Amino acid sequence: MNFFTSKISRIAAGTLAATAVVAGSATPAMASSADWPSRWWDPSNVIESPVNPDHAEGSLNNVSFTNEADGSHTVKAKSGATVKVKADGTGFTAGQYYTVRAGLVKSTETSNIVVYTWQTYRATQDGKINIDLGIKSPNSIQPGEKVIGTVNVYNANDVRQDGRPQKTDSKCALMCERVAPLAAHSDFNDANSTLSYN
Repeated sequence: MNFFTSKISRIAAGTLAATAVVAGSATPAMASSADWPSRWWDPSNVIESPVNPDHAEGSLNNVSFTNEADGSHTVKAKSGATVKVKADGTGFTAGQYYTVRAGLVKSTETSNIVVYTWQTYRATQDGKINIDLGIKSPNSIQPGEKVIGTVNVYNANDVRQDGRPQKTDSKCALMCERVAPLAAHSDFNDANSTLSYN
């Protein structure tokens, strides 16, 4: 019985590891938690930490979230459209690797990311990161709703293979504090980061 149980555990762990390797590949990964419950007991729920001013680095400029099909800020609900994320990162350490995590948050909430993607970049010799990502629009967003785009830049070592930031306490299981990003853009009044669904 123990042999059977441990074998199942190893198979499940191997499947999870294989999934994580594929999800963390060099192409932008599209991970969606849009149709999952985002309750406090949900281990997939990530509470984003704010930038710590003592460890901040770089800045994000010209941030935009648009419908990839037409460049507008309007998306047809339940269409599975791709949202294009673009931003210019400046002031980062040349040659250093950074992981950019971009997400969509419902405008009626302030912290619940309904879908996210991530990509690791290497800063150029002049400390720039040219961010260009795509996020698959989740089916849970209804006509008439608005979402806000957020972008966080982390040291590449501070992001797990599934695109979520590392926990500050590895023993924490639920509602865990996460490593703070080095730079972030999360402005609920920014028209360039706002998408309307029809």
